Amino acid sequence: MARRDIARAREMLPDLILSDVMMPTRSGDQMVRDLRAHREIDDVPIVMLTAKADDDLRIRMLREGAQDYVMKPFLTEEVQARVGKPCEHSSESGRPCGARLPAKTENIELMARELIDRKHELETANEQLRRAVLEAHHRIKNNLQAVTALVELELDEGDDRLPRQILEESLRRIKAIALVHDSALARMFLSER
Repeated sequence: MARRDIARAREMLPDLILSDVMMPTRSGDQMVRDLRAHREIDDVPIVMLTAKADDDLRIRMLREGAQDYVMKPFLTEEVQARVGKPCEHSSESGRPCGARLPAKTENIELMARELIDRKHELETANEQLRRAVLEAHHRIKNNLQAVTALVELELDEGDDRLPRQILEESLRRIKAIALVHDSALARMFLSER
């Protein structure tokens, strides 16, 4: 949630804020802190949705002012039940934090659908980035293989333009760079899972 979204929330005074923890410009815990810093919206219930099974983050967000935390994948009925239940906290004004909740479940369903749509957009962008990284990896790997072949050819021909020791050391370094590159790519894609 960017600054303009915080300003919009302050202006609109929503009944509820339903948000994903993973956002492109700001983390969910930062958003909760930012929202709670403004008196006029500090009692608006915040329900966070996430696919991350991170207990520390969940506890931190609940302590900082989120009313609930829903794990993905979720059923619409689960979100409706969690959003519709009375909140355990109350605002400084004495009004229960659930007092602004919408009576119609259609609004909740619409918000859940919008979150799912944004999640799909992020997944699409992530897949495009993944493809670009793989393409760059293949280009780098092909270039390293070409350089390796040239150095090996120079070693095989055995002319004395370059000392053999320099060529062998160059070949070892090129192969080391290729291994580091491959392992970095593997770690990057394994960390996504």
